[in-house]
Amino acid sequence: MKKINVGILGATGLVGQHLVESLENHPYFNLTTLFARPEKKGQFYYDVVDWVCESRLNPKSAEIKLSSMDDWDAYKDLGLVFSALSAEAADKIEGELRKRGIGIVSNARSFRMRDDVPLLVPEINANALELVETQKKKYNGGFIVANPNCCCIGISLAIAPIEKAIGIESLYIATLQSRSGAGLKGLSSNEITANVIPNIGNEENKIREELPKVFSRKDMEIKIRVNRVPVVDGHTFNIWIKTKKKTSVKEIIDVIKKFKPECGMMPSISKGSSIYNVYEDNAFMPQPKIDAKFLNGMGTSIGRIEAVSDNEFCLTAVSNNAIRGAAGGTLLIAEMLKERGLI
Repeated sequence: MKKINVGILGATGLVGQHLVESLENHPYFNLTTLFARPEKKGQFYYDVVDWVCESRLNPKSAEIKLSSMDDWDAYKDLGLVFSALSAEAADKIEGELRKRGIGIVSNARSFRMRDDVPLLVPEINANALELVETQKKKYNGGFIVANPNCCCIGISLAIAPIEKAIGIESLYIATLQSRSGAGLKGLSSNEITANVIPNIGNEENKIREELPKVFSRKDMEIKIRVNRVPVVDGHTFNIWIKTKKKTSVKEIIDVIKKFKPECGMMPSISKGSSIYNVYEDNAFMPQPKIDAKFLNGMGTSIGRIEAVSDNEFCLTAVSNNAIRGAAGGTLLIAEMLKERGLI
C-alpha cells in the first residue's frame, strides 16, 4: 500500500508531539512536513521542539526541516494536513488552506460548530463524514474535519452505548481534568500543585454545544461543572444519566460491552477486543494513573455504575485527554478518511 504524505501544523506543542509520535511507522501515513512560524523556517525539528513524550524522538522526524505555515508550496505534495494549532492560529490559516484545496483534520475549536464541518467521534457518528464530500465539491477538494473538545470525546464515548441502545434524557457531569489538558505552557507548577481549580475558561460551554452535535440531539439536557486537578494525564468524568426508559445496571453494562464502533477497527483501536474497560466489582476504579494507558491511550474505562432509580444512573469514566481526546482522535479520523476513500 502506498502511504499518504502528511504534514502537521503546530508540531512543537503537546498535541503536535503526540501526533509525531503516533505517525511513526504508521501503515497509512508518511510524515514528511512539519510547519512552524515563519521565523522557524529551515530549522531542524529537534532544535526547536521541547520533546516531552515518553518515547524517544524518532531520528527521521527529528531531522525534518521546518516549513513556514504560509509557504503554500510546502503543501503541494501532501494528501492530508493535521492541525494541532491553537484556536487563534487556526482561525487564520485553516479556512485559507481549505480554499486552496487542502484537506485538514483539526484539533482546534475554530470550525467545530460550522454546519458543513463534521464534528467527528468515529466510533459514534461515522455518517457525519458525508459532509466531507460536500466540502470537497465546494472547495476544489479542500475540507475540514474537526476533532471535538477532549472532554466532549471522553464523555461521548462513555455515554454512547447507553444513548444508542436505551436513550438519554439528561446528563449531569462533573469533570476532573488533568494538567496536560492545559498544554505545555498552560499552567505553572505553583498554580496546580496540591490544588483544584474549579473552572476552565469556556470549557463548560464547549461541552454543552458539542455533545448535542456529536449525537445529533438538540434536546439533550446537559448540566456541567469542570475542574482542573493535579493529575498528569487522563480526564475523569462523574456522570449522572437519566434514561428515556427504565433499565438496569446489568443492561447498561451489557450494552457497553457489546458496543461496536461505527468506524470499525481502525489501526489506532485495533489492539483490543473492545474500546471499553468496564470495572464491575471494584468501587475504586477507574483511576487516571492506571486507565489513561488503556488501549495505548485510545480506550475508555468505566466503573462505579450504580442505580439511583430505575431510570437514573451514575458512572465514572476515564479517558486519555492527550491521546484519545486530541492527537489520537485526529489520527483515528484520518484513518477513517483513508478507509472510506476520501483521501
